[in-house]
Amino acid sequence: TPIRDLRGQPLGCMAVSRSLSAELGELRALERWLVFVGIGITIAAVAGAWALSHRIVGPIGGLTRAALRIAAGDLSQPELSAAGRDEIGQMALAFNRMLFSLRALADVADRMAERDLTGRIDLEGHVAEAFNRMLDGQRTIVGQIANASVHLASAAAEIYAAAQQQEAAGAHQSAGVE
Repeated sequence: TPIRDLRGQPLGCMAVSRSLSAELGELRALERWLVFVGIGITIAAVAGAWALSHRIVGPIGGLTRAALRIAAGDLSQPELSAAGRDEIGQMALAFNRMLFSLRALADVADRMAERDLTGRIDLEGHVAEAFNRMLDGQRTIVGQIANASVHLASAAAEIYAAAQQQEAAGAHQSAGVE
């Protein structure tokens, strides 16, 4: 700060100083504390992000594993637990409906393999409609084969009767020739 005389003329300057080492020490201590707090907050944020991602990705991973087993033909999966009303819970419910539909299709296919064509798929959608059309077609074909078998059996009986008549006629002619 400049020092002036009574007339306002500068006489000199006065400098006041003091050591800032105490304040610098406090600043360094505050800086270390902030670094530790920042590290703690970062660790907490990483742990929270890991827990949240595990909560979200865990059920999706289970759903993916079950879907891959089903894609490989294994329908023995237990139904998934739909523990929430969130998107993952809704996806688990949809997955369980899909599993139910696939099991119904497999059940009717097994019945078809055991020659039972009375089954019907009571589901909605193109796959169920196509499967039911296939069953109807199989029933029609089996009915046609049964009718053809009856006609063939009737024709065979007629051929047999005609052959017996020809045998009798042949035996009669043979006796006449003797």
